[in-house]
Amino acid sequence: MQKGLLERDAHLKQVSGLLQRFPVVAILGARQVGKTTLASQLAARRKGPVTRFDLEDPADLARLADPMLALRELRGLVVLDEVHRLSRQAFDALLKIVEEPPPRLVFIFATTEIEAVPATILSRCQEFHFRRVSSV
Repeated sequence: MQKGLLERDAHLKQVSGLLQRFPVVAILGARQVGKTTLASQLAARRKGPVTRFDLEDPADLARLADPMLALRELRGLVVLDEVHRLSRQAFDALLKIVEEPPPRLVFIFATTEIEAVPATILSRCQEFHFRRVSSV
């Protein structure tokens, strides 16, 4: 684990359990609560391929302009960090994938802006709401 990162065993177990039963899990929460860190820790513990898309990175955002094309050959865990940054057209294409996810893929969607993710996408996700760690 990287220095300064908080290992959250209970959160890791909860989201790992969700990923074993459901193909799409959304990690939701405010900025700087650890969504990306949790997704990274889950990816590090996972056997098999992991593909990460950081949608604050213009190159990753461009790669997902056509999700069907970008995800077609992937296997394993796919992490879409800052998923709310996808275009409406990309969400429409992503909907086709999450409606009937291929058995070879599981997804983690992480976002601070749940309201920017279409309800048609969220309705197909298991939600994990991340809270700030109390300083007390």
